[in-house]
Amino acid sequence: MKREFPAEFKSYHKYVCIVQADGDNMGRVIAGLKEGELKTLSEKLLDFGSKAVQLIKAYGGLPIYAGGDDLLFIAPSVSMIKSEAEAAGKECHIFDLIDQLDRVYESAIQEKQTALSFGVAITYYKYPLYEGLELARTLLFNVAKNIEGKNAVAWKLRKNSGSSFSGELAKGEDPVYKSMKNLVARDSEAGLISIVAHKLRNLEGLLHLLVPLHTEEREKRLDALFDNVLDSGMTNKAQQTYLEQVQKLLFALYEKEYVSDWTDEEIKVVNACLCLGGEDLSREKITIGEINSWLKEPDGDNLFMELEKSMGC
Repeated sequence: MKREFPAEFKSYHKYVCIVQADGDNMGRVIAGLKEGELKTLSEKLLDFGSKAVQLIKAYGGLPIYAGGDDLLFIAPSVSMIKSEAEAAGKECHIFDLIDQLDRVYESAIQEKQTALSFGVAITYYKYPLYEGLELARTLLFNVAKNIEGKNAVAWKLRKNSGSSFSGELAKGEDPVYKSMKNLVARDSEAGLISIVAHKLRNLEGLLHLLVPLHTEEREKRLDALFDNVLDSGMTNKAQQTYLEQVQKLLFALYEKEYVSDWTDEEIKVVNACLCLGGEDLSREKITIGEINSWLKEPDGDNLFMELEKSMGC
């Protein structure tokens, strides 16, 4: 592929996805059926399986098994959609295919109690297939199926270097899942992705300070952080668009995972810490634990009044 298509070849072409899917709560659905309805459900599942196979093939994948509410297939991480349901020639990724399968399942079954959950193992093309298969199964039944409400996707990327990272999210209208898909859809430079990831790791201590803030304050501080630190020197439109997607995903993650129960005084303290100059921000390592300990000091209020004053906040 690299020799035949040198201009189009990307590093992600070296990775394949092994995907296993299963319908949620199908046992409960079957138990609630009235006499004679099981045949109708079986016909709906057969229809879904047939349409799912067509979608997988159109994406460029290889269906291994499609029976009832179960799916198993191998597919590229990124492909060109050829189905009539999507614009011809549109590039899409594995999560787009998952969305299509969700829509077909919902349309075919027409039962609110059930949805599809997925386990997605993304592995280097030389990685043992049987290990990828076992990983996909583990991600589905041990991770995705254990997320509250199910209707989830759990994935893990095993890189050629041996390192890996993973994630799991509920699907549907979840803003985190939507932001993640938008970020994945960006065809960004590998160097840019590495730089942004490195900067975010260095800013981990500072990012923790955003946890207790209220939504509006958190959004304002995140804007300032990206403008003054991460966006510095990036004038290319594609780079700025990528950073915007990263920021949206971070904000969605904070909104989903962290609910503030801090007092206004404690939030005022965090704001003071966040008012450091841009050059100092990249080196700041103040932690939530340190702030909590400082607040308990006898002169804690005076300490932070001086801190705010010295920083010009």
